[in-house]
Amino acid sequence: MFARSEDEMSWALNYPDREVGIESWSALVDPKTVLKTTANIPGWADVADRVIKATPKEHLHDFKLMWREPQPCWTSSGGRVVQIGDAAHTFLPSSGNGGTQAIEDAISLAACLHIAGKDNTPWATRVHNKLRFERVACLQKLGVVNHELRNRSSNADVSQTMPVGLLGSWIWSHDPERYAIDNYGKVLAHLKNGTPFQSTNIPPGHVYKPWTIDELLQAKESGKEIELDGDWD
Repeated sequence: MFARSEDEMSWALNYPDREVGIESWSALVDPKTVLKTTANIPGWADVADRVIKATPKEHLHDFKLMWREPQPCWTSSGGRVVQIGDAAHTFLPSSGNGGTQAIEDAISLAACLHIAGKDNTPWATRVHNKLRFERVACLQKLGVVNHELRNRSSNADVSQTMPVGLLGSWIWSHDPERYAIDNYGKVLAHLKNGTPFQSTNIPPGHVYKPWTIDELLQAKESGKEIELDGDWD
């Protein structure tokens, strides 16, 4: 993927990693190493190699795409420590939602703390966790789906400017503060008394079911489509 503005150009390339994955956001790679990969891509454009050659090494990062299971619990046992952002729910870059969901987390958590008051902080963090988990788990799954869609795309039309993938209005039109205000009491009753609660900040018509990375990878390896019930687009 290559992108540019009037002043800057950026690019990204996914490639098979045959080594043991080591997590790092600061690992650098020489453009010459990248060219060894592009040399084996049929029909690869020379102009793309020229862009790669012109990339300063200190700006060329090589970070691994690491699989992560959905993590249902983000709060400590006492409810006074809570994870947010990538610490709670790591995304593949193809989800396009890492930074966005960290912001949503912060807004949701602030709203829950405000509603609960200082004496009920542990319940505020638990309610926040319940309000957010199914939504971000769906987005984590969507990141895997979009990753596969982009890898399968053979569209070489140079006029195509939008990346291949799903980005439905349930993602970008969500108001996490209003959602927390409207649903705090319902979730609190659910946690305390077992009153049923249905998340509505997920794809319309979707019924969330726990999933694992292994299940998604097995579907991929067998050539099956990853199941997405409801309206994800």
